[in-house]
Amino acid sequence: MSAFEFFFTFYSLIMGLAVANAAGGFGAMWRDRHDLRIGWCVPLLSALILFSAVGVWLAAWSDAETQVINQIQLFAALGVAVPYVFISVAMFPRDASGGRLDAHYLSHSRSLIGAVIVSRLTALLMNLSDGYQPDLSGLATSLVPQWTVLITLLFWRNLRAHQIGLALLAAHTLWRVAVWSPS
Repeated sequence: MSAFEFFFTFYSLIMGLAVANAAGGFGAMWRDRHDLRIGWCVPLLSALILFSAVGVWLAAWSDAETQVINQIQLFAALGVAVPYVFISVAMFPRDASGGRLDAHYLSHSRSLIGAVIVSRLTALLMNLSDGYQPDLSGLATSLVPQWTVLITLLFWRNLRAHQIGLALLAAHTLWRVAVWSPS
């Protein structure tokens, strides 16, 4: 097993837990759909996790040839992936009977959005330490909108703002995955 294969297996295992938890949560929402007001925030956050996982896998794969594997990379992988595992568990209430998922989400939104920020900030710092230098168009189309939405959602607990913000983040992440090309 090469160093990259070891790293990719480690990273994929952790991100796979987040994907499995989000998928299991979708299954639970479907099962309890008659007793539960699902709303928009949790499904959008789940979509964000799924799209982000694909983005993480694509980014790791694109760096396969040049990736230097060391302890810092492994801890950085934890910093990117573990917050998504946390989110995938914490976004669903333990007992959803008769509840509203948007209300549960909003009461925990700072922790959930904070975890997204930890993951994205770790990834950004990891990329910058590897020599990534975004051009002005990259800043305008990716970093600035993403961070503006995340910081806004961290401090503004308004259901409509979170629905719109999560939809924007999920759509932006899906767009970035859809236009991804190895370079």
